[in-house]
Amino acid sequence: PGPAQELRLGDIGEADLAAAAAIHRAGFPDDLVSRMGLEATRRYYAWLLRGPHDSEGFGARLDGALVGVLIGGRFGSLIPGYLRSNMAFAASRVLVRPWLLFHPSVRQRLSPFARSRGPADAPPAPEEPTPEMPDPSGSAWELLAIAVAPSARGHGVGARLVEEAARRAARGGFDRMELSVHPDNATAIRFYEGIGWRKIVAAGGWTGRMWRPVPTEPRASTSP
Repeated sequence: PGPAQELRLGDIGEADLAAAAAIHRAGFPDDLVSRMGLEATRRYYAWLLRGPHDSEGFGARLDGALVGVLIGGRFGSLIPGYLRSNMAFAASRVLVRPWLLFHPSVRQRLSPFARSRGPADAPPAPEEPTPEMPDPSGSAWELLAIAVAPSARGHGVGARLVEEAARRAARGGFDRMELSVHPDNATAIRFYEGIGWRKIVAAGGWTGRMWRPVPTEPRASTSP
């Protein structure tokens, strides 16, 4: 941001979903939701905000224009849950974009829809905590979606959004935040590690899960 621009953080709502979707698609053009189109991405952000999960979303604005967005809270399934909530629309997207069926997210994350249930469908073993990992039975605030407009990158917008997420997680009584990042996304990994996030290493190696402790909010001073 230039000297005349002021970054402001605040909640986002229905009126901001189209802008949030555009930012997401500009930042992540190759992910499954982006490749399904702008309306699919807008519906994805709407689903993140509306539930049935317990979530909240906020954004960063420069001179009134939305340049970054973050959604977090407590969630169940992600892409599969979104597709179940938008089944007819998702099917129409596949009809006009059949190559979506070959997207890695479809093959890897939606595979339960294409195979029979059996012993192989047992839940995966839980991740083993690293020495720095707090008690995994504690409460975690999930950072699910964060996107910054390419034109606003390099100005601390992402870091400001994450710090706001930490404040909200603290107010909610959570003891840590967690997120998933693709293990090959070196730029994102450097960003998160640079602002205090750590890798959660499972028994079979690192799968992209990261965590960060939630700081205790300081008490208001009673001094004059």
